[in-house]
Amino acid sequence: MIEAVGTKGYVGVLMVVQMPEMDVFTASAAIRKLDGPARDITIIALTVNAKKDERKTYISGGKNDYVTKPI
Repeated sequence: MIEAVGTKGYVGVLMVVQMPEMDVFTASAAIRKLDGPARDITIIALTVNAKKDERKTYISGGKNDYVTKPI
């Protein structure tokens, strides 16, 4: 996924927080370390955690915002 973000020219990424191979925080950090404009891609976390203080956790972890499930 990280490689695709760096090479495909996506304008945004919607990531489920609990991914099987890499969590959203690790993936976001890797994307933010990419060279060029790919590091500034919009990242939206998709989560079941709807607590008010969760937004701060996702934003400080490199995401632009988050959406709670179900949408």
